[in-house]
Amino acid sequence: MGTTLSGDSGGHYRKLSHWLSTLDDPLTPRPALPGDADADVAIVGSSNLAGRTLADLIRGERTELTTS
Repeated sequence: MGTTLSGDSGGHYRKLSHWLSTLDDPLTPRPALPGDADADVAIVGSSNLAGRTLADLIRGERTELTTS
């Protein structure tokens, strides 16, 4: 099933999720993004909470962020 990631000779990453197991593209590492980036806020993830947090920030309804 395509090329595996370094250290993934047993296809471990494809077994982690249904989406990865059905992916036709090879699981090869992509190059890093160039340069550094500065941000006031970074939302990592795609959960409903992440989306709600982003929407609140855009509307200016959230002025204080906490981590959990």
